[in-house]
Amino acid sequence: FLAVILGQSANAFVCRSSTRPVVAMSLLGNRFLAWAVLAELGIGLACFLPGVDGALDHAWPTWAGLALALCAPIAVVLADTAAKTLSPSRLHHHGRAPGRSSPSR
Repeated sequence: FLAVILGQSANAFVCRSSTRPVVAMSLLGNRFLAWAVLAELGIGLACFLPGVDGALDHAWPTWAGLALALCAPIAVVLADTAAKTLSPSRLHHHGRAPGRSSPSR
């Protein structure tokens, strides 16, 4: 559950641009998104509060589970950065292969 929350939070930030990796953008560029992600994290963590966790049949993850959950947003950002960096649209600027000059007239 925690991995899904963290992964989707990272996904919200990486989806802000279809060409620029999230590491090239300001995390506070969209303040509404930042507040929405904070709210999502707060509600998600509230599911682990005593009383709420029992009603939802949740439990705080083990240390190994927490470490794996923290890998989710890292994996999302790495995959997004690789996809946007290696995408054909970035490799072929205006239909020309990199290093090739435009035809002379």
